[in-house]
Amino acid sequence: MIVIDNKLGGYMHDLTLNSVVVAAERWTSSSSCVGVFHSVPCSQWCAIRCRGDGGPPQLFSRDYPDGISGPTGVVPPTASNAVLLAANCLKICRAAIRCGTPAIGENPVSRGQGSPWAIVGHETHSSFYDLIVVKEFQTDTGSEE
Repeated sequence: MIVIDNKLGGYMHDLTLNSVVVAAERWTSSSSCVGVFHSVPCSQWCAIRCRGDGGPPQLFSRDYPDGISGPTGVVPPTASNAVLLAANCLKICRAAIRCGTPAIGENPVSRGQGSPWAIVGHETHSSFYDLIVVKEFQTDTGSEE
């Protein structure tokens, strides 16, 4: 088992770096890889960010699933880095799937309006699964939430 976790391996495990992603794609394309599991940090999509009570700001919403622009009109680095990490994890999953290797992921559900797990006061909540890159991955690979 190969574990990629920047808390364990620092920059050598940083999946926002192209060199790390390319190496991981190579590993998942090898015949010795029997499966891929991804779980990106969920704190950026945490429903508690929707409370607006002075805590960490909401970074994603139903209207802006790829990041809410800050006061300067730019999506904050915390959100853009989360999207990059998600996209890169899915690139690695695609490499595995192309070779017939199963790939699965885990992240919390949406708590926004219309969700079976909705929370009152969190109507605008958006989850990892609402990212455009995730929706494209699901369409391209026939996978589901």
